[in-house]
Amino acid sequence: MTRSRSNVVHLVAALVSACSDDAPLYEEDVSAAQVEDVAPAPAPCLTELVDLREVVPLGPDADPFPDRPADFPCAPEGLHFEELGGEPVYSINTGACAYTTAVGSLAAALSAGDTVEARVWHFTLLGPTAEAHVSVRIGDTAVLDERIAIPGESGMSVASFTLDGPVAAGTSVYFHLHNHGSNSWSWLGLRRLSCASEASVR
Repeated sequence: MTRSRSNVVHLVAALVSACSDDAPLYEEDVSAAQVEDVAPAPAPCLTELVDLREVVPLGPDADPFPDRPADFPCAPEGLHFEELGGEPVYSINTGACAYTTAVGSLAAALSAGDTVEARVWHFTLLGPTAEAHVSVRIGDTAVLDERIAIPGESGMSVASFTLDGPVAAGTSVYFHLHNHGSNSWSWLGLRRLSCASEASVR
């Protein structure tokens, strides 16, 4: 079917007129409330609190844990940063380093009422009957502190703690491991799970 040029012109003119009279442009039709509805939500409180790439082992004079042996093997290759399954971890091979206290720095200030979580993974634990001690502290405050039987199956230690006071950014965060036998451990870091400010809003 063929339309004449004059008919097409009239049709286009009618459509333009209808749009001009009855249908305001999209940009003008969006209210302020609608703009607020699609505004991006604030960043969640979940925050990684330690850069595991910056964690370093401590010497005996700086170690705050009392169970440090007078003499123990700890070759540099026994401690290292890596990624497991795409997740950053600080790993310890206790065949090369049977005891360590390492330190990182708190990346963000924390408030009273904030909840933090520490996670430590270990593969199957081999060796004579003994007990491993693993701990994560913010300053003098223990977030995770466990004693785990050797030998034993692989597993994850997870602990959370709600702070009763503020903690400044830059505070030392300690990872401590004392293990008998040749085993592999990985510290998955420290993170803030929830903020006191979020709880007050609820």
